[in-house]
Amino acid sequence: MPNNESLYSTSTLSTPRMNSSLLILLLSLLLGSFPLSSAQPFWGYNCSNNLNYTSNSSFASNLNTLLSSIASSPPLAGSRGLFHSLTIGTNPGGDLVSGSCQCRGNLSSTDCSSTCIDAARSLQQVCPTQKRAIGWYRDCVFRYSDQPILGIMASSPWFCFANAANASDPKAFNRELTALLWSLRAYALYGMKYATGLRRVSGSQRIFANLGCNTDLNVSECSRCYQDIINYIPSCCYGRTGGAIFTPSCDCRFEIYQFYHLSADSLSPPPTSLSSLAAKIVAGKGRPSKPPTTILIEDIEDIIAMESLQFDLATINAATSNFSWDNKLGEGGFGEVYKGKLGNGQEVAVKRLSKNSVQGIVEFKTEVILVARLQHKNLVKLLGFCVASEEKILVYGFLSNSSLNRFLFDPTKNKSLDWKTRFKIIFGIARGLLYLHEDSRLTIIHRDLKSNNILLDELMNPKISDFGLAKLFGMDQTQGDTKRIVGTYGYMASEYAMTGHFSVKSNVFSFGVLVLELVTGQKGTLFARPQFEEALQHRAWRLWSEEKLLDLIDPDLATKYEEEEATKCIRIALLCIQEDPGRRPKMSTVVRALNGDSISLQMPKAPQFLFNSMDPGDERPSSLYSLPPSISSLYPH
Repeated sequence: MPNNESLYSTSTLSTPRMNSSLLILLLSLLLGSFPLSSAQPFWGYNCSNNLNYTSNSSFASNLNTLLSSIASSPPLAGSRGLFHSLTIGTNPGGDLVSGSCQCRGNLSSTDCSSTCIDAARSLQQVCPTQKRAIGWYRDCVFRYSDQPILGIMASSPWFCFANAANASDPKAFNRELTALLWSLRAYALYGMKYATGLRRVSGSQRIFANLGCNTDLNVSECSRCYQDIINYIPSCCYGRTGGAIFTPSCDCRFEIYQFYHLSADSLSPPPTSLSSLAAKIVAGKGRPSKPPTTILIEDIEDIIAMESLQFDLATINAATSNFSWDNKLGEGGFGEVYKGKLGNGQEVAVKRLSKNSVQGIVEFKTEVILVARLQHKNLVKLLGFCVASEEKILVYGFLSNSSLNRFLFDPTKNKSLDWKTRFKIIFGIARGLLYLHEDSRLTIIHRDLKSNNILLDELMNPKISDFGLAKLFGMDQTQGDTKRIVGTYGYMASEYAMTGHFSVKSNVFSFGVLVLELVTGQKGTLFARPQFEEALQHRAWRLWSEEKLLDLIDPDLATKYEEEEATKCIRIALLCIQEDPGRRPKMSTVVRALNGDSISLQMPKAPQFLFNSMDPGDERPSSLYSLPPSISSLYPH
């Protein structure tokens, strides 16, 4: 095995979380220079200097007892002898001492006991008078506190380190590392909370990694802990050929060589009950159907995400007063939305799909999995879901200001949308789309991006919502085709409406329409305008051509807007709605331009104007219609 330990350095990301004088990383110890009387080398440790005890206190006496006897205490049931814990005393903050030792999953129970003994001895030496201390070792994590810690997830203190060597292709390396860690997460959660594995990067290069969580924690808590440390990887170790992240409750490490001893238990298959759960969710029934013989890693990850978010129907009924009319917030093409309050007082928005909804179990599962995985300030947050009998229900955090269209197109409410707020909403939507297209684990195309699906929080920050019609792709795939046209006319790019071809550039088109709506205060959907009124896209292009852009600005803004910003937004919108998808900008370019970066924007060409010959009416999802074979005749050339 290569000896690369001396190449490591700690990440500065860890220093705000703890006193750097208390964190001593002795990574060279693996080269044999450990100065303490211990055979168990440190990765690092943390002592809480502001919480000290005296040598003649009851706490000191209880701590000495715990440190000397924790390794011989009965291990946690089901931990294969790899988790020891002990609590002595009854008064938190007084005489109570709670400690635990979690060994790596590739140790034997005998080795774990001796490892915990060494760890206890060395931690006492470096934290001689502190009431709270934690040591991260090569083979275990040892921790004690004056507060109860058993069964409680802790995400701090934490630290990370990274190898000084860079991967030859950092983007590809990070993509494969992330995929490996997410796969290990699925196995670890339903195995022994520990998993090891490897994945090929390119040629002969491989990544080896392990992922572990304290076995006293439940699946939901370990899932959250794993997700946190995987999300830290890009900030801590992006493109590096080795690194690790440690928290009190879980940790991970990766290298380009096998640094662990691969045990038979490390990648044992998840329990068969997962297969039953997968079948149950896919079928959308209360009872499981015959389980499949195999489950892909992606399916297991989906199950984990879904299982931790399940609500029972009784909870939903209580929160909404049995879907009381008084709690109804609105109704859309796929069902009704109600305001509710959970038992803990949290306000929620409950989306109840109608029994004959166009959105079936596939779209429902897509929305649950997608939103559960996505973490961004400009995306709506999913709290949970419920599948019971014929009910399919989604539970979101309640956003007090409802949707953008209710503000923008209300003659009273739109007066509260000053230019600063409108620009913030435009920028927020752009950042949310950039995350979906380029920065999340998967490329995600929304397919129904419109003002109704932009929700606003109490500070008027935009949140993209309603992912039931979204499409997921691998990291390198950005387009697809479908025979089922879904979405809303007016926001829909022509290539998608006519041929079923969709891509990230289809979302860019919809974003352009949204920008025009925010700048002008007019609806971009053609169904919503009077029969002979000029379409918004057509009017925007005409005024651009006539160099009268400021005539587009919403009269309600009067002169209270930034002329340069408004002009830039209109230009970006016109670029986004061009007929040729290849000429539409990427969202990364849009975000940079809106952020004030000096970049060169193309001159827009005339957009294509859709459905000009259609009769006006209510805005309706296109999924409710079958497009006629002569659809192309509806597009003027």
